Amino acid sequence: MSHIRIAWFASFALGVVVLTGGPASVAGHLADLKSPASRIRARAASQLAAARDPAIVPALIAAMADAEASVRRAAARALGEQRDRKAVPVLLKALGDRDENVRFYAAHALGEIKDKSSAKGLLAALSDPAYNVRDEAAWALRELHDPSVAKGLYTELARDEADVPHVSWLIKHVAGEKAIPELTTLLKHEKAAIRMRALSLLVDLKSRNTVPALIGCLQDPDLAMRTLAVTTLVGLRDERAIEPLKALAARETDAGLKAVLQEAIRRLTMHPAIVAYWSFNGCDGKTVRNEVPIGGDGEIKGEAKIVPGKVGEGILCAPDKYVAFGQPSVLPIAQRPLTFTAWVKPTAETGVVIARGGAFSGFSLYLNKGLPTFGIHLVQDGPAYLAIGEKPLPMGEWTHLAGVVRKQAVEVWVNGSLVGTAKTPSYLLNNAGQGLEIGFDVSNSPCELVDAFQGVIDEVRMYHADLTAEDIKKQHDREK
Repeated sequence: MSHIRIAWFASFALGVVVLTGGPASVAGHLADLKSPASRIRARAASQLAAARDPAIVPALIAAMADAEASVRRAAARALGEQRDRKAVPVLLKALGDRDENVRFYAAHALGEIKDKSSAKGLLAALSDPAYNVRDEAAWALRELHDPSVAKGLYTELARDEADVPHVSWLIKHVAGEKAIPELTTLLKHEKAAIRMRALSLLVDLKSRNTVPALIGCLQDPDLAMRTLAVTTLVGLRDERAIEPLKALAARETDAGLKAVLQEAIRRLTMHPAIVAYWSFNGCDGKTVRNEVPIGGDGEIKGEAKIVPGKVGEGILCAPDKYVAFGQPSVLPIAQRPLTFTAWVKPTAETGVVIARGGAFSGFSLYLNKGLPTFGIHLVQDGPAYLAIGEKPLPMGEWTHLAGVVRKQAVEVWVNGSLVGTAKTPSYLLNNAGQGLEIGFDVSNSPCELVDAFQGVIDEVRMYHADLTAEDIKKQHDREK
């Protein structure tokens, strides 16, 4: 909440000029407070603001009972400048003055005095019909720096006619994350509007400590509540939300939110080092989109079909039916750790899942007589370094594969477990002269074979990182 400070210009609003002076001047101003002319009384009260003398406080308090609103306004402002706690009772009474500007300056003065006994009256002023009064009362409450004010603010937040922006602003500044338990309680309120106020405040805190409360909102009967909770959980990127989001996705009946949930789950399960994710979901039959928005889309060759996959849709590969990417500059492979993962459902024992490069250099993740294999080739005259699993994959069943390039080793993983490794002298040395393909290896191979994969491939990912055992297992376990 942005507060427009106008109290400092009170003298101009009153049409007077604030003057300073010695004891004689103060005495003259005090005498003028008894003048029969209201303009003189108002000017005197305004000029006394600069005196900063405790002796003038009783006279200013008395001026708060003046019949003229201009005098009461000036006296209230002057009392704020004195910062004397003896003025608190009369200023609290002035919060109910019939004149809006008197109420404004009374709230301002209480903020300057900072006496905690004024909290109750200032809380009530949050219901004032005038925006400026509510705005000043909110500022004054913050200036009290009194955590006990929060209790009254929670009550106010649940009131139908509450000034929600001011109350929410105050809760955030007075209580901060300490408000989470009370706001969580308000999430159970019978009225959706009150629940939304509490949820909006939790969202505004931008704290992972709100995650349990946000997860609870996934059960809310109100669609807007569920939607806001989902989008907020995605922004917080907390893994605790993944399973509750999946549970909501399974039962959600609103098509719009269901789509939001699918995107939320995808984003939350993405590793920060991911550079490509080809899910095949929503594919138009011509282009396979990289869902990491950096480029690297692929072209479907041979009219390969989009079919039900492990998660959503996958691609049915066969001889001359694959995906070609060319040489995407946004997906370099040289001089860095790499990981490639995919779900496969083979119908033949031999075939390439994903590969780039050829006899000079490159990588390939493939099946050879059913054995899962991942390898790299560094230089033309050098060997291929192959990590080979010992057990053939079952035909017609879904299996999770991962190939990892570490600084001095390559690895192949099956269903979250390491099944083969080979030592290497380094990372790949260059980006390879041949293109990237899924389901085939055009031209020659960096490893053993170029055969087309036969079966369905789904959820292909590429990372500029050598994923840990925990990372690989988590991905498998989330999607199995």
